[in-house]
Amino acid sequence: MVITRNQEWRSEIKALLSNYKDLKVRFSSFRADIVEAISKDSLQAFLVDDSLPIRDLKVVLRSTLLSSGNSDSAVFFAPHDFSTLQDIVDAVEINDLQLINMPTPASEISQLIIDYLFPNNSAQEKVSGTIFSVDPKFMKVVVDAAKSVIEEMGMVKDIAHSAPVFLDSIADSMEVEISGKLSITSHSFKGSFYISFPKSTYLNLYGNIMGEQSEEINDDNKDFASELANITYGKCKVLLNQEGYDLKMAIPSLSLDKIIKSGHPIIVVPYTSSIGEFYIQIAPNLI
Repeated sequence: MVITRNQEWRSEIKALLSNYKDLKVRFSSFRADIVEAISKDSLQAFLVDDSLPIRDLKVVLRSTLLSSGNSDSAVFFAPHDFSTLQDIVDAVEINDLQLINMPTPASEISQLIIDYLFPNNSAQEKVSGTIFSVDPKFMKVVVDAAKSVIEEMGMVKDIAHSAPVFLDSIADSMEVEISGKLSITSHSFKGSFYISFPKSTYLNLYGNIMGEQSEEINDDNKDFASELANITYGKCKVLLNQEGYDLKMAIPSLSLDKIIKSGHPIIVVPYTSSIGEFYIQIAPNLI
């Protein structure tokens, strides 16, 4: 089912998906019609953009995933405003969430859906870099754990984070000098997460925790970034393994890259605090 009020986008997707005879597609724009259709039929996947009001999106997705025939359906979510994702994650638990980095051409989106629904169709050309799976619960635990670690270790009580964004939308304004990195391979998440700092934030935090003031990032203090990543991951592992995630031990490393390079979209959660800004970066499929 394609759920959108963007008529131009709907027409493009409809024209492209109609080329596949084995695929039955429904289109809907209004909450009541969508909920009624979901209650009657079992659907393999949903393609949803953010043209519906956020309240309607929550109702539709909640109805979808509570329906016995659709509880394991994939949700392809194509938000133009990525901040919508946080509202959805907080309100609805989605087992199979596929994020589409918009704007992605309708031709690529249709191909991605076909590849997902018909994985053994070798005649189809695969498209990479515009879609990835993300476990919303995993992402939320990482975001909360990073905040908790900095608060407790750095004695910083005014930390706030804004909505997640894609890296390519804020890369030009980010100031990253150092990051702690952990690469994770598990059934729930494969990729890396980074806790990243501008120079001033990192040195302020290091001074708060270690009681030593430094003017520069150097060999004496740079390894602390990987220790922070390791401590953050430890918190995540305890919480998620209680729910069956089975996260294994991971070895932290240091990254001095100002911008992460990946063939897949990277999610960034910006934080603000009295010691400065910092970031969590979640990079699916990047090991």
